Parts: sequence; C-alpha cells; structure tokens
Amino acid sequence: MELYVRKAHSNMKLKDIHGIEHAAIDVFTQSIGALRQSCLSTLKNQGYELEDDEIKWCLTVPAIWTDEAKIFMRTSCEKAGIPSYRLVIALEPEVASLYCQIWFAESEKKSAFRPHTKCLVVDLGGGTADISGHEILKKGLFKEICKSTGNKCGGTCVDKEFFNVLHSILGADRMDTFKTKYETDYLDLQHSFESAKRIITRNETDKVNIQVPISALDKICGDDGFLKIVQNSEYSDRITIESGKMRLAPDFARSLFIKSSESIILKIESVLNQNEAANISVLLLVGGFSESEIVQDKIRQAFSKRTVITPKDPTLAVLKGAVLFGHQPDVVTTRITQFAYGRKIKPIFDKKQHEERKRVLVDGEMRCDGVFELLVKSGTSVPIGKNISKLYHTINKNQEKIRVALYKSCSDDTKYIDDEDCSLVGECFITVPNPCEQKRTVKVEFEFGDTEIFITATDKNTKEVSKETFRLE
Repeated sequence: MELYVRKAHSNMKLKDIHGIEHAAIDVFTQSIGALRQSCLSTLKNQGYELEDDEIKWCLTVPAIWTDEAKIFMRTSCEKAGIPSYRLVIALEPEVASLYCQIWFAESEKKSAFRPHTKCLVVDLGGGTADISGHEILKKGLFKEICKSTGNKCGGTCVDKEFFNVLHSILGADRMDTFKTKYETDYLDLQHSFESAKRIITRNETDKVNIQVPISALDKICGDDGFLKIVQNSEYSDRITIESGKMRLAPDFARSLFIKSSESIILKIESVLNQNEAANISVLLLVGGFSESEIVQDKIRQAFSKRTVITPKDPTLAVLKGAVLFGHQPDVVTTRITQFAYGRKIKPIFDKKQHEERKRVLVDGEMRCDGVFELLVKSGTSVPIGKNISKLYHTINKNQEKIRVALYKSCSDDTKYIDDEDCSLVGECFITVPNPCEQKRTVKVEFEFGDTEIFITATDKNTKEVSKETFRLE
C-alpha cells in the first residue's frame, strides 16, 4: 500500500508497529528473499535442484502502481537474489484476466470471453481496487483499451471501519495502549475480524461473532472492564460481549462495507463513462475482497445491465494467472500509457518560446536548459514491441557511460522538466564499448508497451546491443 500512496524512491522509509523507521528497500528485499528461499527449499525437498538460469520468476503488482514503484520492486528482487534477466513483472488485472479466459473457456460462461468482447477487470485486494479495461482478441490474446485506475478501497477499508468503531468505544489513549503494549493481541483481533468479515452475507440474520482478547481489553479498561465500556457506549444496541466474543448485529456488520462498496462502484462508473469503455459488457471480479457476497451483490445491483462474473476461488486468480503469464508474456498485445513520457534536451535558445531563466551557454552557443521533449502522449495505445528511437552522444573524450533519464508528466503540454506536473521516473547508464577520443553515438529505443519501460541501446560504431531497465535516482 505504501508504494501506491507514496512516491517510491531509493531512500524510502517504512515505520513498524512501534513507529521505528526502517529502509523500505531492506524490508521488501528480506520479504522477497524469504519467499525465494522457501520456494527453493520446497523444490529441493521434492528432488529439484535448479540453477538460476532454469527458473523464471514472475512478480505481480497492481496495474495502478507507478513506474517508480515497479522499479523499486525490481531492485528489491535483485537484492533478494533474483537475477534481473530472469524476472518478469506482471500486472495483476492482466494475469487474472488471462486465468479467467482459460477457466471459463469450457464453461457455460465462455461467451463472455469471445473475440471482440470488452470486459472490465476489477481486482479487489486487501488495500486497493485495481481496475483495467480489456478487449478480447483471437487466439487467447487481449489488449488494454483504457487507462488503469483504482483507489484505496479494498478489503482493509472494512477493517478500518471496524477498528474506528473500537477506537470510539475505547477512546484514543486505551486504543494506543492496545496497539503498542498488547501488539500480539491486537494482531490476533485483526486476524479474527478478517476471518469473520469473509462470512458476512447480504441476508445474514444471525449476529456476527468475532473472537476478541478479553483479558487484554479488560486490563486496558481498568476497573470498568471491557464489557461495561461497551455497554455504556453508543454501540450498545448493536454490539454485545458474550463468552469472549464480540457479537455484531447483522445490519451493523453489513454497514461496515458501505464506504468501500460505494467507492468501488464510483470508480467503476468513472471508467465506464470513458468513450473507450462505452461498449464494455462484462465485469470480471477477482481478488480476495471480491469473495464478499455483499460486495458482489452491490456491484451487480449497480450494473444490472452488464454481466458480472466471479471465478471460482477469485483469491487465487492472480496467482494462477501469473504462472500462465510467465509462459505467455506476449498475451497482451497493446497497453495504454498512464502518463506523458519524455526526456531532457537543450535546444538552441529561442526567446520567442523559451523562458529567459532557462538560457545557458554551452560550447559557445546559447541553449535552453531542461526542456521536456515529449516521447509519447498520455493515454496512447502502444503495441508490444513498438519502440521510439533517439540518438545520444558522448560529451567528453574517452567517456565510458551515457546517462539516459526518463521523465513523466500528467500533461502532454509540459515545457520543462522542473514544471510542477513533471517528475523523474528513473535513469540508467549505457556503457560505451571501447571508449575513445572521438564522439560516440548510441541509438536508444524506448519501449512503452510492456509492463515496465525498457530501453535497448545500440552503439553505432561497434553495433553492440544491450537491454536496460531504469533505476531510481
């Protein structure tokens, strides 16, 4: 979630439950490293001892994540021992769509995935709703038809509503004590609510039971005890405490889903109102939060004129789809750019179009510093394999590397790289083979149609070719 709500950078920090800061790159590296080691150990126990070259790793990320977040994750994987050339980063709505096309191919719902059908993949995870529009093509291929969008309205929003209620009952001081001094009990309560949340239905008539750490809560509440605190709260008619359980009235339990459900519906509507998405006929719900009967029901009511489909075990749709995508990475033929992308250039200064503050003297010529040269517009449909070529030159004698920096903007009309809506995505350094005193030229091809932005560099002298990814500054 932090990589969605904050701009990812190499010095990014994360706070643990005690408020202590840690380098985010270390946290992700250790987590991914543990998963990698667990996988290798499992394979070894089954008799498979594989070399790095024999394993392709597929890491899934939300489609709404920024380029910087993807770069951050690739770097984390590399630090965790996964070779960059054996790593594929996949977008979660895409791999879920791939899985569902195969899953439904032999079912009564296979017509929903016929060629030319347009569907909206709504990936409802814990933190976010990740929404992408696809058009089904022949031979199991598909293309993206509109910008991916989403918001912080996943399953944890329901958790937040529940814990806001608990905060209101206990008060700020007691709640803070609960989280900091009884952290194990607090985490247990989170898990208990997560389990209870999954079984709340639209027609539930029985109270919803949540196992709570009564002993810890009684200590926090002092002489009054947790039971009395609840009975004296504004929620006494909707929440009771019996046999170590917090029991929620069914209507009250359902009300915890209102905010997240409404946010999801508004996001879906915003996509369907786009011209590119006007003919979408199928809504495909995947991800753990899509298992909720309440969420499914509200979406079906809101979009009754469209077919709403949820696969069996939607929680695993992304996982299984990722395996398929690892074998078929070219299944998506076209993607839509989320931003306008460009590079920094220094053209000859023209007082009619350039600001005076940008004028600099370079090798006896007046030039304009920091001009944003547009490479591709926002919302452009880019086929896989289509590249945009630019030439780069060495500046100094015997120069060993050439810096390639990529910038992005929310506007196609950005003039300078320091404009408010413009920011650096990342940079990479192209190695110049056999540096010499003469000026060297490298052709750099930018590829915007993949799940990440790649560049291919070709030295004009030696014809040597290298493929690179960007790094965070």
